[in-house]
Amino acid sequence: MAELNPPLGTTTPEIFLDNVKRADELVNGPAGTVNDRGGEPLDTWRQIMAVNQAKQDQLDDIITSLDTASFTFPDEPAGIAATTDGQYFRVPQGEGNAVGFNYYKNSAGVAVFVASVASAEITKLLGKDDSQKLVAFTDDDGASALALDERGGIFTADSPEDIRKTIGKTGYDRAPAILKITSADKAVHGFMDEFGGVQLPGLQGSVQENIKRLNKRLSEHLERRRVLDARECGLDPFSSEDMWYPLQRGDKLAGG
Repeated sequence: MAELNPPLGTTTPEIFLDNVKRADELVNGPAGTVNDRGGEPLDTWRQIMAVNQAKQDQLDDIITSLDTASFTFPDEPAGIAATTDGQYFRVPQGEGNAVGFNYYKNSAGVAVFVASVASAEITKLLGKDDSQKLVAFTDDDGASALALDERGGIFTADSPEDIRKTIGKTGYDRAPAILKITSADKAVHGFMDEFGGVQLPGLQGSVQENIKRLNKRLSEHLERRRVLDARECGLDPFSSEDMWYPLQRGDKLAGG
């Protein structure tokens, strides 16, 4: 196995998404191979099916070419004794066996196993798996590396839910921000929300909302004559009068 970089067992989001994409190509891609992270080719699901179909077709050709009545023997030695080099024969596996017949080829006097054919007993084993998996890809130890459930969900090893749901959550920013103003260290100094409001740190509500509130307060003060024009109080920047006096007059007027 090629050395992986990052090493096997890395759980970064990049590696996870890479594995998810690779799993999608393996399951839904055309017949062929997809390289793993180490660069070694893996057969896709359709490639595996194509290889199996080719083997099945080969077996069908072998079975069709056999005179099964004449080339059925009780055991391998009997089959070898009654056939010549290159001929095929079959041996029944007995009642109650999931395998009906084993097929062999006489190769220089040695019985070489070719294939087996299931018996009716195998139907009794169907439906015994209650894991709701339609297809499962397993390793040499029998551990399931990838599985498809009855609803088309894709599950990887140790994945608690359909990886398509996980992909939907990955990278999703739940903050209601359309545009963020950030610094080089990714600190957010402001953002525009989904309503077009400009939000700044330390400010309750958007800038537009605060301006609206200030305008409302200013209008209320104007109606109550709490806001005066300094010129009405005698303020003249070109006058020699001390400006403190007009301001005092304005304060008295505002105070009623």
